[in-house]
Amino acid sequence: MMRLIVIVLLVANAALFTWQYNQHIQTATREVVERQRATLPPDVPKLTLLAELPELPPLKEPAQAEPERAVESAIKSDVAAADLCLDIGPFDKPEARDALGTWLQDLVASTHTRAELERTRQFFWVYLEPTDSAETARRNLDELADKGVSDYMLISRGDLENAISLGLFKSQDSVNRRLAELSEKGYKPVVVPRFEVAERYYISAQLAASQTIPPEIPADLLGQALATTIPCASMQTSGAEPPTPAPPPATDEPLVEGLTD
Repeated sequence: MMRLIVIVLLVANAALFTWQYNQHIQTATREVVERQRATLPPDVPKLTLLAELPELPPLKEPAQAEPERAVESAIKSDVAAADLCLDIGPFDKPEARDALGTWLQDLVASTHTRAELERTRQFFWVYLEPTDSAETARRNLDELADKGVSDYMLISRGDLENAISLGLFKSQDSVNRRLAELSEKGYKPVVVPRFEVAERYYISAQLAASQTIPPEIPADLLGQALATTIPCASMQTSGAEPPTPAPPPATDEPLVEGLTD
């Protein structure tokens, strides 16, 4: 019986020691992490690493072509048209646009619906260009760590094999800070702007001759869309070439030298 008690006490002591040791390790780890965080400026941006992406961005892809627009027209041959045209949108869903088209039916000589892919968000990917071998790339990783660079990842597949990802950023200001940090350590990374796109829906209409002013569209049908008077000659119709899109608006802060297009 005494032997059993001794064994139980030994097991309990071992379990207590293991728990206390783990608590000590966790506390020490938290302290190290907090000290590291305390040394970072408060405005350092949080990076999104390449491993978090569903797929790799392409290498220095040429400027992305504007997507083709699909236009469908409905023209009333028995209705005289006024020289008054509207362009209404964007709508997030085609059902919202089509509901407005139904409401417009008695007021128009023709309608032309279209869907466009529009840029909704721009981000920037920063990386070091691929090396000639995996061994060289691993040496570069060690060098980055020795120089105090964090948030990086070796790419091991695709056209960018042996390149080193240094993060994704939502703003030019964040990119500039990251590039300044890397430049001070002797690096000249590549920056590739990328875009997310979403489909948006529009309807343009040439009003019937009986309409001398733009109609007052119910707010629940218009939603967040805008109704704009446009020259009828510029209205997009089936088979017509879409106008050249305007470039994205310039930002207040220019990109730093060396960014790619």
